[in-house]
Amino acid sequence: MVAEDEGAPLKVRFALAGEAEQAASLYRHAEALEARRAGVPWKGIAAAAGTSEASARARWGKQQLPLSVVAADQSTASRSPLPRQSAGREGALLSAGVPMRPQALGAALSALRRRSHVALQEAARQADLGTAALLKILGGEYVPSWPVTHMLTTILGGRPEEIRVVWEASQGVTRASRRSLEDARKQFHAALTGLHLAASCPAPEELSEKTGLAVAVVAAALDGSLLPDWPTTSTLAVGLSVHPCVIRPFWEAVDCARN
Repeated sequence: MVAEDEGAPLKVRFALAGEAEQAASLYRHAEALEARRAGVPWKGIAAAAGTSEASARARWGKQQLPLSVVAADQSTASRSPLPRQSAGREGALLSAGVPMRPQALGAALSALRRRSHVALQEAARQADLGTAALLKILGGEYVPSWPVTHMLTTILGGRPEEIRVVWEASQGVTRASRRSLEDARKQFHAALTGLHLAASCPAPEELSEKTGLAVAVVAAALDGSLLPDWPTTSTLAVGLSVHPCVIRPFWEAVDCARN
């Protein structure tokens, strides 16, 4: 639409339309992979996509996204970076209702890289990204598309369902679908784990000191053995430098499934 309004040549508009179609295809592939990891059968994925089971398997059966997924992101990463925020500024952002600091996704992916011990150059090679572009992503200067985030998470040994909440919050979106109690609890824990990664994995003792919550409560919430009440969840979110609105839909999904 922008290209058309500015009088771009028809060839350019067709090229942009092609890029949009490719992006949509990659998003569908990423969603299919995430659904399979969550245990959704191919029949269910095919029904949701409005296609046959055989077609769904043929399109999205590969366990990793194609390397062409990063092409558009490579050029976008060279544009203006996200503004950096100081530690004091984070508190002001939370009190103003901003869900998450802009660099949170980079912090989460960096935590995964440290945990997996994957070398920077190796991660860039596997993702078919330039080292400079990957450094911008890890440094929080640039938020890539979900397909690229999904690919990097997988390469770094992470779980896309845990990083998804961080990526969505960085886009100003949070969502939690209605599920069974067991699935809702898993989704809540995955979201909380993602927020913990985005905070660079502070120890329970550190979070306890910061929030006033008992160390045992923090540890149990993080390892999934405890589903905390909302006041505890809200306090824990603030301790992770996240506005409670980010985790609330996931907590409410559990509460709804339980009642």
